[in-house]
Amino acid sequence: MTFQPENSSPDGYFSYSSGSTQVYPLPTQQSNSTAATLLGDQVIYQIGNFFRQILNNNLNPRFSQDMLQVGISHANLPTYHDGYAVAQVVDYALYPHILNTTDYQFPLLSVVQTGMAANQHTIVKNGIRRDFQVSWIMPPMTGTQSLIFQPYLSMGAKAWLDFGGIGYDPKVSTQSIWLTSGIVQGALGDIRMLPFQGTQAKGSDWQQVAFPALTLNLSVWEDNQLGVTQLEAPLPTFTEAYIQVNMADGYNINNPFENVADGYAIPNLSISSLSVVSGSLQGETLVFISGQGFLVDNIYTVSFNGAVGKTATVRNVQMLQVITNPSFGGLAGTGNVVITDQFGQTYQIHNGWTYTSP
Repeated sequence: MTFQPENSSPDGYFSYSSGSTQVYPLPTQQSNSTAATLLGDQVIYQIGNFFRQILNNNLNPRFSQDMLQVGISHANLPTYHDGYAVAQVVDYALYPHILNTTDYQFPLLSVVQTGMAANQHTIVKNGIRRDFQVSWIMPPMTGTQSLIFQPYLSMGAKAWLDFGGIGYDPKVSTQSIWLTSGIVQGALGDIRMLPFQGTQAKGSDWQQVAFPALTLNLSVWEDNQLGVTQLEAPLPTFTEAYIQVNMADGYNINNPFENVADGYAIPNLSISSLSVVSGSLQGETLVFISGQGFLVDNIYTVSFNGAVGKTATVRNVQMLQVITNPSFGGLAGTGNVVITDQFGQTYQIHNGWTYTSP
């Protein structure tokens, strides 16, 4: 393979030869009609499509009419598309040496990912937060054209803020793109109305120009949570929750209304084994009960053959400690072990305990 020096090809691009001359950048080729962004990154695709639709739905046709009136038209600007608030969407940063008036279709929408982080939601779940910058960019304008266009920056910003949180424009849809793209939470940030810097052709040369722009900072949290490896014993399965709320008396802060609502987390209770399965009918046998779902803040009652044991102590999420009391009626024999918490949740081991004669 032999390389040719820059500007050696008629089109001015860097070229190379390997039997036949090819030009960089290579011509756009698309063998699959599905957008690559849609296949590779559903979130970026949905964000770009959503904010494009908002501008088209809320600014037209008045936007197109006003731009045509002040000379921003397809006839005067070959890359400007009449009748659209957004003509092209790109998903990469537009640096000054990249953004020019000949390579893009205006009005232009840019969706750029600016950051990513893992946010720990719970002890066992991490979620991915992604930061984006969404920019609506117009071609360079004269002073008069900018004066006519300026109100549309405010109108576009308000439309983005109005519908950005819910993820749909009620005039045309009832389905939120945040749900279809796997987003569980989002935050709209600041909106800036500062121009982008780029270039436009001037004779045989280029000149620096300003592209009027509207830019929104956006953060989203994806639903595809990452599991966190647990080195300790697994936590109990969460099944339901209650909430405790205390309210202060507005006339006397020292007289609160306590327990307006009470709440506790209730895990699934399960038992796997007992450290011993028999003991003296006189009681005083130390028993460790292994299982899942024991919480320090919960109150447990354990009965052996109908005789309630002494105060049960939670050692950890997998172990409950209790000391037996004398058997009910002073009788020896085999019976059930029953564990009950303060919510009435019960687990029973059938014929799991035997009282023996001393």
